[in-house]
Amino acid sequence: MRLFTDLKNRKIIFTLCILFLLSIYFPKYIILNDQFVNTTGTRSDFLIVFLYLSDIIIICAYIRGVLKKQINWLKSAYLIPFLLLLEHAAQNTRPDHNILSIYYAYIIVLGFVTYETTKYVLSNELISTIKIYVLHIFIVLSVIQAIIGISQFYLQHSVGLFHVGEQNISRDIAGVAKIDTLRGKVIRSYGTFTHPNTLAPFLLTGWIALIYLYSRSFKTPKLFLVIQSVVLTGLFFTFSRGALLCWLSVELALLIFVIIKKFHLKQLLTFLGSGVITMLILGVGFNNVLARRVQFADASLALRENYSQIASKLIGESPYFGVGPGQTMFQMKHILNNQLRDFEIQPIHNYFLQLWVEWGAFVLGAVVLFFASIYSNTIKTYLRTQDLPTQLNLLLYILLLTSFYCLMFFDHYFYTTRAPIALLWIVLALNTSVNKKDSQIVSPETN
Repeated sequence: MRLFTDLKNRKIIFTLCILFLLSIYFPKYIILNDQFVNTTGTRSDFLIVFLYLSDIIIICAYIRGVLKKQINWLKSAYLIPFLLLLEHAAQNTRPDHNILSIYYAYIIVLGFVTYETTKYVLSNELISTIKIYVLHIFIVLSVIQAIIGISQFYLQHSVGLFHVGEQNISRDIAGVAKIDTLRGKVIRSYGTFTHPNTLAPFLLTGWIALIYLYSRSFKTPKLFLVIQSVVLTGLFFTFSRGALLCWLSVELALLIFVIIKKFHLKQLLTFLGSGVITMLILGVGFNNVLARRVQFADASLALRENYSQIASKLIGESPYFGVGPGQTMFQMKHILNNQLRDFEIQPIHNYFLQLWVEWGAFVLGAVVLFFASIYSNTIKTYLRTQDLPTQLNLLLYILLLTSFYCLMFFDHYFYTTRAPIALLWIVLALNTSVNKKDSQIVSPETN
């Protein structure tokens, strides 16, 4: 009877994991409220209240963990300060804006729910055998997204996968991420995500996951090299400056580790070197597009400066308690004298500034301490580990989290958009899982 229960539990969790991944990569949602678009006359996705299929799946998994007494819901008491600040913010915003405050508070809470649920899944010994299969599926989905992105860049418009979340993109549509070159406008790769900068962290994560998987056995190297080339090509065509710099930093860090530690020198140098060659070929082949992108003097950076000015003004108005979740966009046109077009009405392009503006200094401090504690604990675990395969495993965790923290300084998607939010909190939970004092750190060969 116990064996039957264990098998049933594995199947349920495995099914939830796969459904959640699919709902993240190929998003399905309904619009619950778009009154702000109608009343303000501003067409911005950040003023619309969505309910995603991924929300329902992760909440169901969380409830199941609570009912199985494997998630202590009392630990969610750390969400109380958020709710108290939300009440404070709601009292200081227009009544018809309160629903947007509640919505953005819900998104923050959803991040913590994803974090707790992922910890529950990782700590459940009964399903340890399915984790590697979930990782395989994650990489397969990354390859699919890379292929979609490559196709979009080649065609310079959508490939027609609108029923699985693809955006309607082309050179002529206002608000689509484009690069002005001497040969005309060039659109960047979206995959089925809302923006190239949203696709990029998933492909970066897929590449790092591929390294982890390859380092388990070093089997079928040719297959891994082909997969790496596809994923990195997709990443390149997002032309996400932050993600490409993160890739370069991770690549250099891993090369240094492999050379100093002399860990599977031939296999890993071949793998990492192949990645460098792929990126060099792409860089040379598309040097005119890349050169325009790395000038750091385009319209997107000018917008970021405007957003930073707005952040400074709003922080000055309410530095400790914030102006309220979701309220930034309502004040943008007023502050900048209606100089922004509809698609430019966006949150501050800095996770930490956005958090400070809307939630205040106290919440910002608490979140930064939370992030820093996970990061420092992973580094400490790495430093006290002597086993080289386990060191590489931990280094991948550290480099991935470092990349995310860096990207958070230059964009808002980890604050506002479902897929990156889920990915961030899953990675935080992964780091937490290797830092538990009573956990046994195992090498990739025995994991």
